[in-house]
Amino acid sequence: MEEKDYIKLLDRARSMVPADAFNRQRFEVPVMDVIKEGPTTLIRNFLKVAEYINREPQELLKFILGETATSGSLDGQRALLKGTFPAKKIGQLLQRYVDAYVICPTCKKPDTRIDKEGRRPVLICQACGSRNPIRVKS
Repeated sequence: MEEKDYIKLLDRARSMVPADAFNRQRFEVPVMDVIKEGPTTLIRNFLKVAEYINREPQELLKFILGETATSGSLDGQRALLKGTFPAKKIGQLLQRYVDAYVICPTCKKPDTRIDKEGRRPVLICQACGSRNPIRVKS
């Protein structure tokens, strides 16, 4: 194979790879603004965090409520949790959510979306194109 042909094939292959695959920007998990108000814990920037990690607020809230074994709701931009939880605990839960449902296990990028194939949720990476089944706790 001539060098010209090789370069042409390489350029063609690179044009098929999404631009995000070449982005070396580091993903930072956002910090949740947590305050305690009586017997309730408020996450004041909840919608901004959900938007930043590109997930539905209800799905993120469902995960946090399940992990804390409490009830709660969305109230405008914030989330309300019944019970008092330290900011560190909420931050650790967000990190676990991001590791399980946001970061691609193949390329370690956050450019993913969740879709269903049949009845199974699948993490689809928009950067590298990999499809990874999500293991749901039972």
